Amino acid sequence: MAVLIPELLSKESENYIVSIRLMPDGLSFSGYNPRIKGSFFIHEEKWNSHDSYLKQVEDFFFAHDFLSCTFKRFYVVQAHSDYTLVPLSLFLEKKADELYAFTFGPAAERQVLYQSLKEDNQVLLYSMMPEVYTFCTRSLVNPVFVHTQSAVFTFWKQRSLAMAFQVMFLSLSTDRLTIACYKQGQLLFTNYFQVTAYKEILYYTLYIWKQQQFDVQKDLLYLSGEAQQTKELKMALTAYIQHVDMLDYPSEVYLMGTEILRTPIDLIALSLCEL
Repeated sequence: MAVLIPELLSKESENYIVSIRLMPDGLSFSGYNPRIKGSFFIHEEKWNSHDSYLKQVEDFFFAHDFLSCTFKRFYVVQAHSDYTLVPLSLFLEKKADELYAFTFGPAAERQVLYQSLKEDNQVLLYSMMPEVYTFCTRSLVNPVFVHTQSAVFTFWKQRSLAMAFQVMFLSLSTDRLTIACYKQGQLLFTNYFQVTAYKEILYYTLYIWKQQQFDVQKDLLYLSGEAQQTKELKMALTAYIQHVDMLDYPSEVYLMGTEILRTPIDLIALSLCEL
């Protein structure tokens, strides 16, 4: 399927910030020109073929010549990948593979990558398919590899700085629940869980709320994810927690265009907190 891109993208690619978001069953290509209001666009492609993931990525790249242009910034976003946080004081680049294996076990075929979250004194370790990493490195001009969660942590931290009380952020994506707790910008706790049932989401949320000794009358909980699912979850959680709401975004997000409203939180956060 051909990607419908803005007419100016190829002519003025150096002004555009674009992203390839790699998902288990496909990818999305999105971007915008910071100089032009309403310029955000996104194209999503799902794959049902029996071809390998690498073959699907290669076919997508070869079908769209504009991907070889030089952009202001080109992010390769790894979505739905396992990750772990390592204290910055303990991190050594040469030990990245070993640290990742300590959490997820050894594996012969994976490319371990990392990002520094300096404001939290943490390093985020994650992995992607080595052949896909190599192909993107060869095929793109100066790609910036990021994990889907890295910009979200930065965005959540910034939002919590202005809040007088502790805040829990909860993000739902496909079958994954991510939770992070902050106190005026300080990360208190974070973890993610594979969830298949609604009651599992409620269990993890309320268990961590109690574990972190949050106050049901004062502290805050913000939700993000698919609209109908988060709406139902909000209704359920308000029976236990007084201040539950949908996560909103600064006004500059809405000025980027209506298309951004159907994008996942990590792409919105990436547009606000460029890494």
